[in-house]
Amino acid sequence: MFRLLAISITATTLTLGNGPAIAAEWVVDYAKSQLEFEVVQGDSTLKGKIANWSAAIDFDSGSPENAKISATIDTGSMSTGNAQVDGMLPTPQWLDVAIFPAAEFRSKTVQALSENSYQVEGTLTLRGVQKDIVLVFDLNENGKSATAKMSTSLARLDFDIGNGVGVGYVENNISVTGYISASTK
Repeated sequence: MFRLLAISITATTLTLGNGPAIAAEWVVDYAKSQLEFEVVQGDSTLKGKIANWSAAIDFDSGSPENAKISATIDTGSMSTGNAQVDGMLPTPQWLDVAIFPAAEFRSKTVQALSENSYQVEGTLTLRGVQKDIVLVFDLNENGKSATAKMSTSLARLDFDIGNGVGVGYVENNISVTGYISASTK
């Protein structure tokens, strides 16, 4: 259930580059970047992190519509710090890591919402299910480096994550946020 969020975060945060209108390949500094997710479970909010992911980003701020962004998430690398939840995440009812070890995001369109804000529409494949998602991020570029703060929301049941677990126990919506640091090649 929580791997889905990781993918979204990765994809959203990877569309870095508000600099010159020259196509640029961006390299994520994973040591300075983080992807997180939250879901309401009962009366509390369960927070988690995604440890292993990779991204390919080709972004030109002068023509964001030509951007190509892809991300791959290791679905077994999500954790909440709660042993019971972390033990359930890889199981067939939730992420089914043995059969679906990775989730993938591929951008379809990228558009500027304002000077430093962008929207990415793309396809997320998780647990063998493909769904279109929308990610929004704010970009801060400084020369050949940039940071982005992103957010999105996913519906776990769209991907059969935690199927059979009612939304009264674990909410359907999962919030994903990320802070990404990257530089041009």
